[in-house]
Amino acid sequence: MEVYPITFTLMTVLNNEEALLTIDHFQNEIDYLFYEWNTIHVVLDSIRNAFTVNRNESEEHLDEVDRELSIAYDDLMSQVRHLERRLKKMTNEINQKLIVPSPPPQQPQQQQQQQRDRRSLTPR
Repeated sequence: MEVYPITFTLMTVLNNEEALLTIDHFQNEIDYLFYEWNTIHVVLDSIRNAFTVNRNESEEHLDEVDRELSIAYDDLMSQVRHLERRLKKMTNEINQKLIVPSPPPQQPQQQQQQQRDRRSLTPR
């Protein structure tokens, strides 16, 4: 059995105005998600630079730094998971609203059978 890649085309059932509004909506979503990603990036850089550790630090101070870093990273990972869920949701919406799969190319056997069927239907 041969596997054919699925190609996608922009839906033509949407009229131009609907398509533009839908694309504009997704562009706004992408802008918002990009803003969220930038926020995550800034927080990550801040975490990396906020706590410098010296060899002369007390064990108690190091434990406090470790605790603060753990809390900050947990919060950051929560934001990353939220961003990932929103991206997946938006991807699904795009696939549902704007993209439809094109029919896969027919296999040679199917084409031959269809030609035979057409010949048998034409009057002689």
